Amino acid sequence: MREYGISSGQWALLRQLWREDGISQKELSFRLALSDATVSVSLQAMEKSSLIYRCVNRLNRHEKLVFIAPKAKRLERALLTIAADIQSLATEGFSDKEIDILRSLLLRSIANLATGERDLPSGWRPMI
Repeated sequence: MREYGISSGQWALLRQLWREDGISQKELSFRLALSDATVSVSLQAMEKSSLIYRCVNRLNRHEKLVFIAPKAKRLERALLTIAADIQSLATEGFSDKEIDILRSLLLRSIANLATGERDLPSGWRPMI
């Protein structure tokens, strides 16, 4: 990803936006279990790099929606290919059943962190 100038935080945001374009910054923060401030800083850098653009939500003028810019749309196939290669390397030698178990356990762990967030000290959020 580095060869394309994409940080790991920006990668996570791009993945969400490729899945559903035009969602709010608050929704991105929620989906990634990141603070609004962290997402805001990443989005500012992405906007400066012409990866995304933001528009005021017509239904809620206090909210901005985040959209994928053409530059990021052009990068999607290359970046997803890199991600698939990394996933293949990480699971090399695993059976399909083992990969399914791993995915299931990771998703359960993420869900545990998300629901357990209320028990964390104020201002702390899991980094996933």
